[in-house]
Amino acid sequence: MRVADEISGLAFEKNRDIDDRIEAAQARLAKLVQDAPRDEWIEAHEGMLAHTQVLEDRAAGKIRSWATGLADLDEFLEGGLRPGGLYIIGARPAQGKTALAMTIGLHMAQDYGVGFLSMEMPHRELRDRMTAMLGRVSLSSVMRPNRGDGLAWDRVMDGVDRAKNLNFRVSDQGGLNINQVRAKARALKRTRGLDVLVVDYIGLMSGLDAKAPRAYQLEEISRGLKSLAKELEIAVICLAQVNRKVEERVDATPALSDLRDSGAIEQDADVVLFVHRPIQAKPEMSPEWKHYAKLSVAKNRQGRCGRISLFYQGDQTRFDGWGGDAPQATLPQKAPAPRGFSADARF
Repeated sequence: MRVADEISGLAFEKNRDIDDRIEAAQARLAKLVQDAPRDEWIEAHEGMLAHTQVLEDRAAGKIRSWATGLADLDEFLEGGLRPGGLYIIGARPAQGKTALAMTIGLHMAQDYGVGFLSMEMPHRELRDRMTAMLGRVSLSSVMRPNRGDGLAWDRVMDGVDRAKNLNFRVSDQGGLNINQVRAKARALKRTRGLDVLVVDYIGLMSGLDAKAPRAYQLEEISRGLKSLAKELEIAVICLAQVNRKVEERVDATPALSDLRDSGAIEQDADVVLFVHRPIQAKPEMSPEWKHYAKLSVAKNRQGRCGRISLFYQGDQTRFDGWGGDAPQATLPQKAPAPRGFSADARF
């Protein structure tokens, strides 16, 4: 009754933005479940005793992390993504942030509900990429089907058939603030189910106060995304750009301090991944580097950090696992074929 009165009062606050009032109303309703009377302080022995059941369920396979489809990454993440986690993918422009997020998202959409908030690319451009990825056809032939050998329509239709089994939904509304993202995620979770939310990308999101410093706005956004992941028990993958200074280094590999405009992003994230394709920064490199991409696990709250080699299929804008050793600058070697997704991958 008290919450109903508060929501009724919100309707009359005409000097307040309507989106802000809707978000406040939804937050009050959601909090009713969270506010059920309970003792928040739990004794160590009591908590550990209860946790043994969780360990037994993990051992029995009843509780599993959500595989990304990239086997080496899943090893670092102790099996994959987990509900309540905020995962940051950072890189300089044109290094493959969106391609990596879509590779993971399309794989996970076979078994889980995935929402993709594309604030950079419209629906048509995303569908071009999905056609290339799912149909295993060149993006160039998708963009210009009347050129050269034309478009392999049989593969395109195979991709369309694969899409039937994917729980993958896209919104291309731009300039969202954290309240609008919350509202979209809650609605999708309630109506169609949501396990993984991809935000592309944090730099295009708006702050609630347009006059506030950008660093403060990003802090508000990153903390809001982490709070949303915990509230809805979903995994949130958020893309971010890194500073230009990284290009001045010898290997041009980003570090946590390179995340643009705010240190709050690295603080709030459970896992921070950086994508770097050396040949993109140095086109004169030898052919064995053409498909090589380096994925750095720079922060991992529940696991180890390190570097992973990935195979980037540029014409199809997708990533696979890298088979064999990484190429060496002084010892050229033939680039291996992609190792592919983990054994349970089906798209």
